[in-house]
Amino acid sequence: MDGTVLRSFRAIFLAAAVCLPVVTFAQSVRAFDVASIKASDPKDNTARFDTLPGGRIIVRNLTLKFLIQYAWNVRDFELFGAPAWLEGKYDIDAKTDGAAELSDAELKVPLQALLTERLNMTVHREARDLPVYSLVMAAGGPKLVKSADDAQRTLKWTGRSKIVARKITMKILAGQLSTVPELQRNIIDDTGLEGNFDVTLEWSPEVVMHDMQDVAALPSAGPSLFTALTEQLGLKLVAKKGTDQVLVIDHIEQPSTN
Repeated sequence: MDGTVLRSFRAIFLAAAVCLPVVTFAQSVRAFDVASIKASDPKDNTARFDTLPGGRIIVRNLTLKFLIQYAWNVRDFELFGAPAWLEGKYDIDAKTDGAAELSDAELKVPLQALLTERLNMTVHREARDLPVYSLVMAAGGPKLVKSADDAQRTLKWTGRSKIVARKITMKILAGQLSTVPELQRNIIDDTGLEGNFDVTLEWSPEVVMHDMQDVAALPSAGPSLFTALTEQLGLKLVAKKGTDQVLVIDHIEQPSTN
């Protein structure tokens, strides 16, 4: 599957997942009544992930690794023990006995059940010390606009590298930046700034190297995220150690086609 398409799917659920606590969903739909999972047709490279009326889902040309990340609300750097074959693309057709279209939260429980059963998978969550970024004020102070009291909260991503938001907190901004694929780290709000702000932030996607000593970006037409944060918002990212909840795959087997 094209990398841009996969990143678009990731952005949809990660932007929401990053703000969710690690919980067990208490939904009425516990498992699919009928489900098939099979390797995708290598001639078809169109990705699809649809929920339909009748409790049905259709997945085409998505990796099992992505589906695990989606179902358990974890990002690449929060998933451990994933074998290389999880990058293979699969199709899923599944249906519950309900008449309604499944919501995002309702879908995750039966999808977890399906993947656990068909991949003979066992997983556990644990806290691990991982590199994170601290979002702090840059020298000279913040360049932020306070939101009007009667403003409506909005947040929109344009592509992978522009955020236009109204009436958001710094915690929300940090959560959104945690979804940037190149960073591969959680971002913690340590600005100390209270209240709501209007934010426009634009940067050029980049490849970031992390060794806790140096952050390097490939040359690009526009500013890196690090530069854009300082120039546009008066903020900066500082590397440090932190604790994150991760998902560890203890056992997993390739699915048989059915």
